[in-house]
Parts: sequence; structure tokens; C-alpha cells
Amino acid sequence: MSQAQQQPTTPARPVPDWLFDLRSPQAALDADYLLPPSPSWTKMETVSQPSSQASNVSQAPPPPLPPPQIVYKWTTRLMSLVASAPDLSLAREEQIASWLGRTDDLETVLDSWGREVLYDTSVYLRELHDWVLIHAQKAAKKTRQPNRSPTRIKRRGSDRFAKVLREEINLMARHASEHPTFLLLQCNSSQEVIDELARNRVWDLPWFMSWKTPGEKNDTKTNVMRRGAFLQTYFDLIEEGRMQFTEDMRGPVMEEAIFLLSWEIFWPDEDAPHPLPNLNSMQHLIDWEETSRTLQVDRSAEQMKSLWNYDLYSSLFIEGGLGPCNEDKPSTKCTDLGRVTNWMEAISHCVKDTIEHHKLYSSAFTVEMARVLIPIVQNALDWMIETDDYGTPVDLMNVSRGIVDQLVVRANGRQYGRVPRALTQDALLQAKETMSENELDYKILQHTHAKRTHIESLLAAMDDEVSIKVYDPPGDSTKDLPIEDCDEILRKYMFNRGTDYRPAPKAEPKPGIDWKEKKLKDAKAYGTITKTIWKTPKPPKKKKKYREMLRAW
Repeated sequence: MSQAQQQPTTPARPVPDWLFDLRSPQAALDADYLLPPSPSWTKMETVSQPSSQASNVSQAPPPPLPPPQIVYKWTTRLMSLVASAPDLSLAREEQIASWLGRTDDLETVLDSWGREVLYDTSVYLRELHDWVLIHAQKAAKKTRQPNRSPTRIKRRGSDRFAKVLREEINLMARHASEHPTFLLLQCNSSQEVIDELARNRVWDLPWFMSWKTPGEKNDTKTNVMRRGAFLQTYFDLIEEGRMQFTEDMRGPVMEEAIFLLSWEIFWPDEDAPHPLPNLNSMQHLIDWEETSRTLQVDRSAEQMKSLWNYDLYSSLFIEGGLGPCNEDKPSTKCTDLGRVTNWMEAISHCVKDTIEHHKLYSSAFTVEMARVLIPIVQNALDWMIETDDYGTPVDLMNVSRGIVDQLVVRANGRQYGRVPRALTQDALLQAKETMSENELDYKILQHTHAKRTHIESLLAAMDDEVSIKVYDPPGDSTKDLPIEDCDEILRKYMFNRGTDYRPAPKAEPKPGIDWKEKKLKDAKAYGTITKTIWKTPKPPKKKKKYREMLRAW
């Protein structure tokens, strides 16, 4: 028998070659693989040894972190298992056995990579792997098969975000198995619809045209069509009148729609996917022709990132992206410069990205996001009022009026402006546009440290008297203000906090008559006459007879 005949044959079960690469770690490493941008809510953990090992000097150094390509590929492999996980209450034993076979193949390859190193690299990858192991154990128990999955590694610590991820992965598995109509009609708020739409991430996509094998290309096209089918179902439900389109849905809808349409436009051959076949149902709400013209513009590899879906609206982004910025915000009295610098850098990414995306598509904020975003913007404003050493961490020109109206300006030991009103979804929908530059300058920016310093430097350089006629000849500073703000300006600067012009000054009191100087005596006539009148006896009243009183009664 020849050597070729002695080798074991490969299994007949089809397995995507790009997901389950059975080569060794060194041979499977592809440094040229183009990675897609990471979602804005992802967290990376640093490798830290346990305290018992850290004190041991002879302990070997920790293994190096795996390359980003390896972390992404493992995340994608686990995501494919979550998306294809069978419903244990409905699936046949053959389907469950097939899925268990894929998990066994994955665990075989994972053993050669160092499970603990991958666990310590990405919280998302760790939670995905735990979910797959738990579901595999349940599937093996239901089909009475031996459990070949390894035991789960005990966590060194689990924060709140890890718990949120755990619940989100359960919902992603439901998203992949349930019908889109059922999932969408179960939503009771705009944020729930946004979250359900964001769970399209369960059908993961590589970077544009970066696949290496035909299997990866076919899976990419399939996932593009699955994501498009979910979004198209949402459009159809709106056209049928079963769901309502609100302005806080415009941003997340455009984020996913542009991402999917870009695959249709930039596909390398004629076999391009058509994820959204019926856009006419939303033509009265979204200008698809303008969107198509925007996508047709030639872009570099760096500019192509603007078409990617970074997941800037979901509850997972609120918890994993905005949540740490809100919890770790330093007050203006903080003396830890490193903490302040790290916080400023963090909000310049997550907070800045979602604010600019909301402005780009004139999308209103949901109440759920506004509750977390407002304290962050408020703290950034407090720092801008206190000092200009950190520049402008949040550009208020890009923030919608609904958020700016909730800010409180505290400067020089006093509070300016009105007390913020109650935060409601209707108020956010009606105030989705940004403020004009003049209005924002009058209400907020004039109190910032940079603006105050600039005005003081101008005043110090002037020798002549400063006049409003010289500073603002056309009256631009008030033309964009609402009437109530104009009234406030008049009361403050012209009426001296009153409600009208200053009244005429009171007449000076005339001096009294000096009787001694005039050699006259005061007859005290007024007092005498008054006493005489009050002392004069008055005529008695005539008493009514008893019968007349009864008759009158």
C-alpha cells in the first residue's frame, strides 16, 4: 500500500475552509489580511498574572499577545457558530450533531493557540467562546452524546460590561434564528428597534473584498443578503403601516443601509449581492438617489472606513462605549492629570463619533442615549469653563439643541440660563437640529475660559471706548435668537433686570414751612377740626318694629 493510501481521508462533511484552518498557528498567520474596523464598544484587556505568580521572580514571562488578525479570525469563527446554533427545542438530531461536529473542530484548533492567551486578549471573544461551550454542553446532553468540549476556564474577574455582553450574545443567537417580522413587532421603543437592527452583527462581514478563499467570499455574500433581508423587512412594515418611522431611527437606518449598499456597488464581479431590492417603500422618508450618488464617489482605502457600520447607536454602544466615559469622568477639581488626559482622549473617540453621525443624518437622540450622554457633555463643558488646556473635547456646534438645552452653565460662582426642563423623547425629536453659532455663543460659549480670555485680550488692546455699534453693526448677534432670548437680553442690559424702561426720577420733596422763622403760630386746625368732627354726637338710629323686621325677613 502506498503512502498516499495510508493517509486518513478527510471527512465528507463540508466545512468552510476560511473559518476552520487546521494549520499550526505559525503557518496560519496571515499578516497581509486586511482587518475591518472594530466596533466602538469593544474593550481590550491587558494580560495580568495572578498575585501568586507575580511575586515569583523565577516565573516565566507571560506569552505574547496574539496578532490582531488571529483575534479577529477567532471572533469570526465563534460568531459563525452563534449564528448557526440550532434551537434545541425545534432542531432535529442530525442538525444538532452537525453543529456539534463544527464545535469539536474548532476546539481542536483552539487548543494549539493557547486558550488562556485568547481569553485575556478580548472580552468579546471570551464571552463568545463561553456561550458556544455552554450551548454545546446542552446540545450534547439533549442528543445523549458524550461531551467532548473542554471545561470553561474560571474567570479572573467579570465586570458589568461582560454581563451585558453575555445577555447580548443570547439575543444575537435569537436574532439569527427568529423571523425578522416577529422580532421587530416585539419592540416597544425606538431604542429596542435600534438594538434589534444592530444585532445584524451576528452575520459578520470581513473588510471590503479582503477574502482569501472562495468559501469566505460565498459566506460574505450570504451574510450581506441576510442583513439586507432584515432591514428590508423593517422598510416593508413601515410601508404597511404596522410600524412607525421616527426621526431617532434615521441615523441607525442610514448607518446599516449605506454599509450594505456599499457592498453592492464595490463588489468585484457581476455576481454582486442586492441586499435591499425595494427601496421605493422609503423614498418619501430617505433620499436614496442622493445616497447612491454619494456612494459612487471614488474613495481611498482610508476613506472607505466612512462607509463601515461602527454600531454607534445600540445599547451595547451606550454601555460599552459611552458608559465608561460617564462612570470615569473626572471633576474639575481632579489633580490626576493622567486620568484627565485619558478621559479627554476617550470622549474624543466614542462621544465625538456618535455626535457627528447624529448631525450628519439629522438624527434625534433616544432618551436612553441622552441620559448617558448629557452628563459626559456637561462634564466636558465644566472643563471648558474652568480651563482651555485641553482644547475643545466636545464641539457643541455639532450637538443637537435637545442635548444643549439640558446643560447648565456655572461660572464666576453663579448659574446662567434657565433650569433644564424634563428630558422626554418628544422634546428630543423636536430639537434634533443644532444651535446657530450666535445663539450658542450667547448661551454657553461666552462663559468658556477660552472665550473669556480672548475677550479680555481684545479689551486690553483697545484704547477707545468699546461700543456695541462698533462690535456688532449689522446686529448679527441677535438675529438668530428666539424672541424670549431677545427679551432676556433687553431685561439684562437695557432694563437692568426689570420689565420696562427706567421710570422718571422722583421729585425732590419740598421743605416744610418753618413757622418760627415766619413768626407764625401753628393753629393746628387740621387736628382740631378732626377731633371736633369725631367728638360730635351722632343722631340715634330709629329702631325697627318687630313686625316690620319679620315682614322684611
